[in-house]
Amino acid sequence: MPQVDHGLIRHPHIVSSWTTIRLQRSGQVFVLQIATDLALNAMDPIHGEPAVSDLLETVRAYLEQHAIIDSAEISSIS
Repeated sequence: MPQVDHGLIRHPHIVSSWTTIRLQRSGQVFVLQIATDLALNAMDPIHGEPAVSDLLETVRAYLEQHAIIDSAEISSIS
């Protein structure tokens, strides 16, 4: 995990966010990296479906508004 939160996207369950570049044979991809305090696995007993759905919707909206970002990767730190 990075030491610095770039604060690119805001949501009550986003702990930090930053961008990375993933190099592929076909070129480069800009990825929004997100760390969350939510349990993302639906089988996890502490998984909160409404909060996870809200987080995903927030990330989708961010991607629509920032065309330079190709994708997002969300990691749980809980």
